Amino acid sequence: MRNAVLLRGEEVLANPDDMGMIVETTVLRHLYAYHYRDTPQIAYWRDAVSHKEVDIIVKSPAYHLVFEIKYCERASVDTKSGLALYSAAEGLNQAYLVTKQDTGFGVTGLKGLSTHILKVPAHILCYLLGQAERVLWG
Repeated sequence: MRNAVLLRGEEVLANPDDMGMIVETTVLRHLYAYHYRDTPQIAYWRDAVSHKEVDIIVKSPAYHLVFEIKYCERASVDTKSGLALYSAAEGLNQAYLVTKQDTGFGVTGLKGLSTHILKVPAHILCYLLGQAERVLWG
């Protein structure tokens, strides 16, 4: 629908910035659909000093999930990334780096950070959440 409103065709598929926004919105929508019964707070975070950010935060009394969307060929995070800064400040055990490539699947860590970062391709994350939604809703 976004492309129709903007009068754009398939050229958005070749534009990394457009695809990044589309994937970010898609992941957000899937997370909302999966977690909405818990009425979580869904937000993003941006550090006022460094301007580093976390794309999606899903927080309820039962869980605190953070997602950084890096829909590019070589997705990575470092100790100065928004994901690392936020995870350290909040004392999180896990965080998610949503990637583009199938080969970007696995658990990684960063030196000095106790948070485990799960790298998961966007299409797999959305598929798994979609399957969970199907189980919930029949």
